[in-house]
Amino acid sequence: MGVATGTWTLSAGDDLNLVSGANMNVASLAAEDANLNVALAGGSLKIASASIADSLNAQADNIAIASLSHADPVNPLKLSLTGNDRRMAQSINVAVTAAAPVLVEKYSSQTGGVSLTGDWLYVDRASIGQSATFSNSWLSVALANTGARGHDADATLDMVGNLLSSHVDHDLTSTVTQLQPGQTFTLPSKLTPVQERMVDGLHLGDRHDGGRH
Repeated sequence: MGVATGTWTLSAGDDLNLVSGANMNVASLAAEDANLNVALAGGSLKIASASIADSLNAQADNIAIASLSHADPVNPLKLSLTGNDRRMAQSINVAVTAAAPVLVEKYSSQTGGVSLTGDWLYVDRASIGQSATFSNSWLSVALANTGARGHDADATLDMVGNLLSSHVDHDLTSTVTQLQPGQTFTLPSKLTPVQERMVDGLHLGDRHDGGRH
């Protein structure tokens, strides 16, 4: 549905679908699944606080989510973050808190990134125009697109505690920084199916631990 301009408090028991031809400013958002689309070239989606039980699909040329929480300790939070009409955004910055895995199924932006307070972050496909930083509580991965032709470059990241498996295009340079030097990450004694897949994926691609770049 369409919405008017202003600042909103949004809540839905299950699905929430909003399309706006103007900038969205959301003070509070709570839903199981949310689809938010700012159908405006150069438009912005700003959310001060959000609680999402299952998935968030955000489309806007500028996305800023100051606090996104996911209370479910087992089932993952799924994110799709792109520009208007699923094109490349100008900037995307999202801060997430979650004990369960966070699965970034789609990310496309010139600049920005996703920061997670938590241990499990999987970025399935990030299309990066200039730069992006992805982090969990243990590692920060800064990616810079150094390609001379100005094309976007893709990256896939599997971050489990201070362990990382990455697949990045040759135009991307990556810098891995340990955020908890000297500390040890211990896997849970019982893994969920999503956690098992993430752990199994660590042997693929370029493997890093928290002390290596």
